[in-house]
Amino acid sequence: MKNFKVGDKCYITENAKVGLGLPDGVEYTIKDILQDDVEFKIVLNAEEFGRDWVQFFRAEELMAVE
Repeated sequence: MKNFKVGDKCYITENAKVGLGLPDGVEYTIKDILQDDVEFKIVLNAEEFGRDWVQFFRAEELMAVE
């Protein structure tokens, strides 16, 4: 699994997209990685959803942009 860092571009897995009702083909940017002991540590945003939109994910729900 890739070690993601703030500013990296990524996609989310099919299961995460379906579970959250998000569309296909959206490229996300890692906005923050939380240091707290929480399950969903990675904060993503996507320009397609507006500047203030964010969602929280686990690292295993992300796929690196190649």
